[in-house]
Amino acid sequence: FYLFRSPPKDTFGRDLFLAARHLPPPRRSMRPGVQAVALCLAVVSLRGAAAFLAPHHPAAEMRSAVRAGVADLRCALVPRRDVLVLGGALVPALAFGRSFSSPAGAEVIATPMFGEGPKGIPAPQIGVGTWAWGDDSVWGYKSYDKSLTFDSIEAAFRTSIEQGVTFFDTAEIYGNGESERIIGKLIKSLPESERKKIQVASKFYPVDPTTSLPRINVKKDLIAALDATLQRLQLDHIDLYQMHAPLTIENGAVVGDALAEAVRSGRCKAVGVSNYNLKELMPVYEELKAKGIPLASNQIEFSLLRTLPKTGGMIDACNKLGIATLAYSPLGMGRLTGKYSKSNKPSGSRFFGKAKPEVLDPLLAKLREVGERNGGKTPAQVSLNWIMTQGAVPIPGAKNADQALQNAGALGWRMSGEDAQGLTSLAQLGKTNVWQHDGAL
Repeated sequence: FYLFRSPPKDTFGRDLFLAARHLPPPRRSMRPGVQAVALCLAVVSLRGAAAFLAPHHPAAEMRSAVRAGVADLRCALVPRRDVLVLGGALVPALAFGRSFSSPAGAEVIATPMFGEGPKGIPAPQIGVGTWAWGDDSVWGYKSYDKSLTFDSIEAAFRTSIEQGVTFFDTAEIYGNGESERIIGKLIKSLPESERKKIQVASKFYPVDPTTSLPRINVKKDLIAALDATLQRLQLDHIDLYQMHAPLTIENGAVVGDALAEAVRSGRCKAVGVSNYNLKELMPVYEELKAKGIPLASNQIEFSLLRTLPKTGGMIDACNKLGIATLAYSPLGMGRLTGKYSKSNKPSGSRFFGKAKPEVLDPLLAKLREVGERNGGKTPAQVSLNWIMTQGAVPIPGAKNADQALQNAGALGWRMSGEDAQGLTSLAQLGKTNVWQHDGAL
């Protein structure tokens, strides 16, 4: 109670003071020492929540989140046994009020939520992009890349899960639905206890893949497409459903209404967009907000070979709104792994992350240097870790078990702010185009 004897003058502290007043009184049957510990943990949880949320959330959203934590503490402070009181208070104090440390100078980024309430899911630190799973035209599935097979994909899937990477992003257009079918088979093969860990995201394509004609009635077409996606995935709902690009002829409010219906009907837990700039995103955001549904994410191409969404302010704007940024092609379609050169160019049509040798070579040298300073991390792992320092969630592809293991190696450490800045100084800005509008506000 010493921390809350009087209302603090700062906004966040004042919100915490108001939230703390909602705490129930301690049970009289509790021993004084247990009371003190439980209440201290409650205060730590609230203080931790403020430190965790303050940099990226307006006061109203922070207050709502803190009160949600208080609700957990309300339950935690009334068990019958003292030991349960301690345990119940400790869990929310650590889980909800957590604050993680990072090397001096490194930015600490709050993890947004995909949705709110009982169906909300936390955004992952890293995911798996599954464009290559079933795609022959770009990635060579069952065509020019003889090593990319269902067995290699299954190995990547299982290795990812073993390493704690359980978020898989797909789309109806990936392999004309084959990516979704493969994921459906893989999830079906898991025991029930493992299936519960999996988070699946997919995307609505603004052009009908079967006819190549624009989808005119977005709400009707989106729900029908989502039903087809669920059928291919053999699921009754998915965790995140996204508008693949801002190319529909309908306005943002109509798009928001269609996405809201996807959530209200129980077909998905959360919704997002992809390749949107802020002007396009805000009408969707506002329409969803009016219906009590958050816009969970904006998926964009973001890497050291395309920093425009960060330098242009898009990522920071999304963070302030509580919208997670998912970074696709975070390794520049393989270029940032260091395995390609003038004599060993990537196969297929690798159109994202193109870079000239005078840009790529110094960048790869710096990635190796930073990797050596951090326990021998690979250029790919350093590249993914850099994205995390910028407030985004990388979703690299994995075509086999080795690549999945490499991706997971980006977790569990954080480069220094100095190293992050050094990499940024060598990075490539990138461009916007008809598909990608996300480089500017």
